[in-house]
Amino acid sequence: CILKKLFPDIKIDKIFPLNGKENVIQQSNCNLGNKKKVFIVDKDFDDLHNKIEPIDNLFYLDRYCIENYLFEEISVIEFVVSELPKINRKQAKEIFVVNERVNDILDKLLYINSLFYIVQKNTLPFKNTSLHIDCFLQKNKLELCQNKISNYKQALNNYIAANNLELDLENAIANNITVWKESGLVESNICGKQILYILLQDLKNEFGLKKLPDQYSACYRFAKECRFETLHFLRDNILNYLN
Repeated sequence: CILKKLFPDIKIDKIFPLNGKENVIQQSNCNLGNKKKVFIVDKDFDDLHNKIEPIDNLFYLDRYCIENYLFEEISVIEFVVSELPKINRKQAKEIFVVNERVNDILDKLLYINSLFYIVQKNTLPFKNTSLHIDCFLQKNKLELCQNKISNYKQALNNYIAANNLELDLENAIANNITVWKESGLVESNICGKQILYILLQDLKNEFGLKKLPDQYSACYRFAKECRFETLHFLRDNILNYLN
């Protein structure tokens, strides 16, 4: 759906996942010079870890993952009116200001994602971005639970102390948040899957939706309505490679 919108004049025979970034990178290396195949991967924190692989046929997103590109006003509003046909688009826009809601979610998720980055940067042996964001939310609320975050940080600090690591966790998180904000990197470094999960719950609460689609179905429905102008850089890079 996304690639067909970006490349309407190119026949795309097959689109399939390779079960992990390492496999994608391996296959891109194995297919150097074969311009019938291109490989696309999520950015994750790779740029921050200096792990971007400079391979001609390998293309990185410039945001954390593909879900980060789905939150256009048109895609969210069309989702609402498809769920509630009695609400028109103007009403939906007035009730749910998409950019404001997404920015609120980014603010909520900034601290925990900065924490996850610090865990990865210092190779601490704890799950991080693979954890579902619901693990850190208050029960039946869309706010982060400080007790759950504190428990996670306590486990990290116990490990840091036991291994005599020179890491001030709280200071590292604060410094990283400052860098992300000053460099305009907040949106590109917060996991789109987390944003989507909270956004869907927000829509459910705001409009009284009885049932939400699973995240895969929601992604498809959002993508169907998106213009994806924010992915034109990817389109242009791939076209330059092919030509």
